[in-house]
Amino acid sequence: MYFHDVLNARKARYVYLAVLTAIILFVLFFLFHASEDPHYGGGFWTQWVTSHFYISHHHAAIIVNDLRKTLHFIGYGCIGLILWLYFYLWRILNPLVWGLLGVLVIASLDEYFQSLTTFRFGKPEDVLLDFVGAVFITGTIKMLSKKRIG
Repeated sequence: MYFHDVLNARKARYVYLAVLTAIILFVLFFLFHASEDPHYGGGFWTQWVTSHFYISHHHAAIIVNDLRKTLHFIGYGCIGLILWLYFYLWRILNPLVWGLLGVLVIASLDEYFQSLTTFRFGKPEDVLLDFVGAVFITGTIKMLSKKRIG
């Protein structure tokens, strides 16, 4: 490998790290903003569904809750993948473990900020759901990858 190739690979790595840092900061900003905004709570969306569709409040609440929990599961799984790649690019030992620990910290902080509001509640079971989503999605990607990464 020529020196020029090594230099280009290093530059690419730094560009990837800069982009991932921006993505992680955006995700953190969005999560913590959403924790403090009543429009992101389940009650708002339940009311929206009942006002736009011919459906009872009870059934709308079930649909909204299930959809929100599914999005949490998938969303935190994606956050786990991003953090895994981030720590991998920093060449940290066991980047998958650090990525999952990062998800646990972010999910805990998200629920903590929700508990500080008057209209939402921080629930430990939501942290568990977020963490399980990250473990499931990153674990699935790890098992399906042909090349051993991180």
